[in-house]
Amino acid sequence: MRVNGFHGRAEFEKFAHVRPLVPIYRGCCRVGSQGEGDPMKANHKIAIALVAGIAVGGAVIQGLHAQATPPAYVVVDISDITDPEGFKAIPPKAGPETLAPFGGKYIIRTEKITALDGTAPKRFVVIAFDSVEKAKAWKASPSSKEVDAIRDKTTKSSQFLVEGM
Repeated sequence: MRVNGFHGRAEFEKFAHVRPLVPIYRGCCRVGSQGEGDPMKANHKIAIALVAGIAVGGAVIQGLHAQATPPAYVVVDISDITDPEGFKAIPPKAGPETLAPFGGKYIIRTEKITALDGTAPKRFVVIAFDSVEKAKAWKASPSSKEVDAIRDKTTKSSQFLVEGM
């Protein structure tokens, strides 16, 4: 007869006074008087809390993204320069320092354009701003108006504002 893994009661009693080296945690998987509950229910509670935390975190991040104002871009498409000598007056008057007070910066400012489809413009400019409001404030500035007046006289071009993402 086996008693707790020992052959016979006498063998069991020889070692009954010895404590195990590793403490045995009892009650991890039973419902008893200690009120530990069902461990599967505890796992469900953890899973539900985890899903709820992810959902709340996602909603907060989405709200922060929605509050951010999208950038704005001013695009200048110069299809033809009708007065090259007059056009030379623009670059010194349209430097990066004219954009800085409005938070603007040149992204593209080039004549090196390769047509992939259709006719490429002679010159192409893209200016980035933090918001549409800042781009409009730059457009209303005296330096921008001066450059626009020269551009209108010396080129066939268009200028427009694009809201980014």
